[in-house]
Amino acid sequence: MSKEKNFVKIKKSKNTNTIFGLPAKSYTDENFWKKECETVLSNDWLFVGFAHELKNTGDVIPLYIANKPILLVRNNNNEIKAFHNVCSHRCLKLVDETKNVGKMIRCPYHAWSYDLDGKLRAAPHVGGTDRHKPKGFNYLEHGLKSIKIHIWYDWIFINFSGKAKKFEQYAKPLISKFSDIDFTKLRYAATLDFGNINTNWKFLIENFIEPYHVQFVHKTTTNQPLKDHYTVVDGVCYGSGVDVVEEDTKNSSALSVTSKYLSLFPNFIIGTYFPNQIGVYLNVPIGPSLTSQKRIISNLASFKGLNLKPEDFLIEKGVSAGIPLWERPKGRVLKRKLLSGEYNNLIVMKLDRLFRITSDMLLSLDEIEDMGVRLLVADLGGEAIDTSTSTGKFMLTIFGAIAEMERGLISERTQEGMEQLKAQNKRFTESIFGWDVDVNGMLIPNWNEQDLIDWMDWQIEVNGMSAAAVARSLNARGITGKRGGQWQGQSVKRTISHTFHANRMDFPFPSKWGTMPWHRK
Repeated sequence: MSKEKNFVKIKKSKNTNTIFGLPAKSYTDENFWKKECETVLSNDWLFVGFAHELKNTGDVIPLYIANKPILLVRNNNNEIKAFHNVCSHRCLKLVDETKNVGKMIRCPYHAWSYDLDGKLRAAPHVGGTDRHKPKGFNYLEHGLKSIKIHIWYDWIFINFSGKAKKFEQYAKPLISKFSDIDFTKLRYAATLDFGNINTNWKFLIENFIEPYHVQFVHKTTTNQPLKDHYTVVDGVCYGSGVDVVEEDTKNSSALSVTSKYLSLFPNFIIGTYFPNQIGVYLNVPIGPSLTSQKRIISNLASFKGLNLKPEDFLIEKGVSAGIPLWERPKGRVLKRKLLSGEYNNLIVMKLDRLFRITSDMLLSLDEIEDMGVRLLVADLGGEAIDTSTSTGKFMLTIFGAIAEMERGLISERTQEGMEQLKAQNKRFTESIFGWDVDVNGMLIPNWNEQDLIDWMDWQIEVNGMSAAAVARSLNARGITGKRGGQWQGQSVKRTISHTFHANRMDFPFPSKWGTMPWHRK
């Protein structure tokens, strides 16, 4: 038997032909991941981005997907092109950040320059000093390697192998199920970039295409049994949904809105939440246990006709949403503004930036409702959330519960990592600023120090202080490092950027803040 056939052994029941699913290693094994990159992620249409993010001629977006660096470019003809993000000369990466390159894409190594269609236009001194076009050197043979691309409304798909079916034929099973939606009339609302997520890309896809988990994960917010849900399997189109015959106005905790999630194999997900409102999920496979996720919702909040002034915006950075809303600095400012009666609308980009604790969310929203203020949530399509209806109550509760669950999962994953180190007889002998070491050699969060890290980040990112100035401020207040030494600019930078602090905003904070003076301003 060939290695190809032996690569994955799918377990079946001893008594039936039922397939239980992929083996565990398909979600963690590096060799399996490489095989996925060579087959599934290369041969099919792969969802990689959003056209609206490339607004102007010369805009470029570098991506790393399926073990390959790619580059999306908007050219002079207002077309979006896709190339391998490597120079044809020495294969150096051309672009390492989203930006506008102007008229040319220049290699930082030898200054080879390509136009926005990927054609080589300049190769300085390629034939020797001042010999820019040596005999026998054909510029047309050294352009960027292009990638097959298709734009479906705002969504960018590529095919590495170049052998995929025509997109319309490939996506027909999915397209047919949205015949009732005029995608040309959709309005962009918000981008929610979740960054890198420590999970296999298939887990994120699977979560949306099966309703099996709903009655267990969402049992406190919906009374719909599994039999009311359905699955969709149609070629490359997979998904799940529920059709509500009549709105439940008696049970405020019941799901009472028709919804469906459909995917286009392998990584495109589109969901309908409310009438004429959709969400699109971009899951970028970047490793066997690492995925980058971005979510875009249609229907701009500004579509509501609200005229916003600069003083109407409140931006809070460096404070955990796990802290009750009215106890946060900007939360107190917000409450004063709402109580003044000047505002009758509250717009938030994302619900879990206001709340990470469901109980706090429900109590705070009751107060907001009592103030006569309606809540508009951008990542829910910019629609007003009416907590007096069963649908509104359900949506708020479910998203609050999800936010709380995500925070808990991050904490659990961290603990699992600590346990793995313990099992390998690896222990921390000294703590990291923001963390203490328990008797078992495991890291536990030090919330006062975590608050200090947030304060450092806030001063640099929002108030424009230098790291050195932050260090001087800490030293002047008698605040020392983990070993009792004074702070330096470099130690401030290292502390903020430390791996163990990357997800600090997602850890649960106590109900009351620490003793830091900046909390009480």
